[in-house]
Amino acid sequence: MCGLTLPSRAYLSPERYGQTTNIKNPYCQTKPNHIQLMKKIKANLKGEMGIGGAIGLGLLAVIIILGLSWAFTGNDFFLAKIFAPKMEQVRHDTFKGSQAYNDGVATQLQSFQFKYEQSNDEAKGALAPIILKYVAAYDTNKLPSELQAFVSKLRRETFAK
Repeated sequence: MCGLTLPSRAYLSPERYGQTTNIKNPYCQTKPNHIQLMKKIKANLKGEMGIGGAIGLGLLAVIIILGLSWAFTGNDFFLAKIFAPKMEQVRHDTFKGSQAYNDGVATQLQSFQFKYEQSNDEAKGALAPIILKYVAAYDTNKLPSELQAFVSKLRRETFAK
């Protein structure tokens, strides 16, 4: 600080008691006041963006666009580990409950039934476990009545042996 303000001492001068004394440093160079400096900075910034501001705004816009694109598309890649198995399970369950799947199982069982009826006893013994394994995880109540009877007959014959 260039100027130092000290309280005056009563012992120095009784008539100046309670007043302050300014002591100047002769080696101090005067610097601009910080308030005047702030006014100059505000005046330079007012209404002018400049090239640095334009570059900064451009970089900010690019960062925002990249962030939003990552949030909408790139995040799917990271979340696939979590949600892909669940989505696949829903897709699988939907397929298993579809009419096309049920019709396909019924058609395949009719083919198995035809081959089973045409074969000899030794071949029937080999086909029965294959057919039962095919319908093991399938709800046989969705099958036509003649196929339900065929599957229950195979189960009785297989478990009777």
